[in-house]
Amino acid sequence: MNTKIVMSASALFYFIIGSLLSFLPNEIATYLTIDDNGITVLFLQIMSALF
Repeated sequence: MNTKIVMSASALFYFIIGSLLSFLPNEIATYLTIDDNGITVLFLQIMSALF
């Protein structure tokens, strides 16, 4: 398997997940049926920094 394709797909996946968690944490928490209080939103934004 070509590693360039795998690494590019992985980078694109992490970019999309990180962007969504950074800019839409309340909507993602609501979609996942998680209580969207301040701690949860902060946790999701910290998770986006990891991605």
